[in-house]
Amino acid sequence: MKIVAPQDFVRANPIIAGTDGEDDRSYNWFIIGESGSQSITIDLAQ
Repeated sequence: MKIVAPQDFVRANPIIAGTDGEDDRSYNWFIIGESGSQSITIDLAQ
């Protein structure tokens, strides 16, 4: 697993699900780590 660079700290839904998912509870999840096709996310919602 590698921690992503600042420019790769992006919203997870478009990368993982292929949609923005604005109404989904995972809307504010961001990718912080990657290993192949797997990702670790962090929820930045209040």
